Amino acid sequence: MNAVRLEILGPFELVRGGRAVAVPAGAQRLLSLLAVRSEGIHRRAAAEELLLALDRYLSAHQAALAAIVVDPYRETAHRIAIEVHAAEGNIACAVKHYLEYRRLLQQELKVSPSPRMTELIRELTTA
Repeated sequence: MNAVRLEILGPFELVRGGRAVAVPAGAQRLLSLLAVRSEGIHRRAAAEELLLALDRYLSAHQAALAAIVVDPYRETAHRIAIEVHAAEGNIACAVKHYLEYRRLLQQELKVSPSPRMTELIRELTTA
């Protein structure tokens, strides 16, 4: 299966295969909603990472858990939660969270966590 790359150029056109394509009126609202959702997700992830960097563990963990409720498959939020556990010295909690996340991905989507996530757990368990 070949993936088709689509980019949002403006509110009403996309690039598909190197050429601009008009977006049907019904899809314009959906594209706008998806763009807003994506922006919100990335802003939340940045806030979670900032809170973690500032050693605001409780706030970072709460933000990560709130993001997980919104999108349970979003690895960024799970990674932050795991990093908070690790920063607090709770390695067992970090590993438990990872195992639960990995099980969710495998059971529901038949995929595995990213190499970045796997490496994080490897570092925590071999340190």
